[in-house]
Amino acid sequence: MAERFVGFENSWFDNKSVLDVGSAEGVLSLYVGKTYRLRSLLGVEKDPLLFESACAALKRERFGLKKPAPPPRTISTSASSSSSCFLPRAIGLKKSEHVEGAAAAATITTLKATASPPSYPFNIEFACQDIMERWRQGDERYDVTLCFSVTKWIHLHGGDEGLNQLFENLIALTKPGGLLIIEYQPWKSYENNKNANETTKINFKNLRIKPEDFEAHLTSESFGLQIIAKLGTCLEEAKGFSRPILVLRKPHEQDGDESFSMSSMRKRKRLVLDTRRFATTTGMEAEDEEEEEEEGKVAIEKIEEEEKGTAQEVEIAREKDEEEDEEEEEEKKKKKKKKKRKRED
Repeated sequence: MAERFVGFENSWFDNKSVLDVGSAEGVLSLYVGKTYRLRSLLGVEKDPLLFESACAALKRERFGLKKPAPPPRTISTSASSSSSCFLPRAIGLKKSEHVEGAAAAATITTLKATASPPSYPFNIEFACQDIMERWRQGDERYDVTLCFSVTKWIHLHGGDEGLNQLFENLIALTKPGGLLIIEYQPWKSYENNKNANETTKINFKNLRIKPEDFEAHLTSESFGLQIIAKLGTCLEEAKGFSRPILVLRKPHEQDGDESFSMSSMRKRKRLVLDTRRFATTTGMEAEDEEEEEEEGKVAIEKIEEEEKGTAQEVEIAREKDEEEDEEEEEEKKKKKKKKKRKRED
């Protein structure tokens, strides 16, 4: 585990709140909590079974319990098991198993810190949540957001749109001026797992954004992040858990009084343009380029129509406010006149 954090600076984590996305069984979360002087760390994992394992590991850390011996493994050679043998447990589960697991996880209370002031391991918590959903109420943000070994699976199962949504969610959960640290898999790893299921087969063929584009994509106008450091190994030499790591800083908000809906739509328009740009630089055939360009135009036209509609709504609301202000001012003048007449009488 230590080799994955070579080059990391203590100042990035010192007295900081940390979010670990895709925390799985909690190994990386607990390592970070043990190695750095954090204020707090929340590990988020969508799979109830992995979440339970993380909670068990945290209990052992808190109460000095020994890790139980693992049960004997049974290897199945059936076609149904072989199709998902290389998948993370969260993706390999059947739909019914997800539902049952989620119901079971709902009865598990998140482990909360009991020490004051909190220190490891009492400053660590785990939650069973899906990063792709609006899972956190109150818009809580973190000083540091970690995303290790997650991008490939989101990308294969959600396509370029899913990847962009992941990046948007990660940025939204990071405080202005905070750090977003992403460890990502090389294209070769995508090729090794593209046949995991029918969805990944289809999405793999249609991916326009490649891992080598991530840096340019995240620092483009669409996301506006700043590169702080590039750690790990290069994509060409990536193997196993030796992978490239981007350390990015989220700039301080500069939207001013611009409405959320307007800025959101402009961001979506930039994402469409950026995705088209990556598509034209990955050796697409002429017909594919024309089709992609036409789809991009339609998407942009739709966004522009929504933007115009929102602008009109904003203008109507503004005019209404002005009318109400004028009426209120007129009413005040009338009251003043009445008071003046009473005094004169």
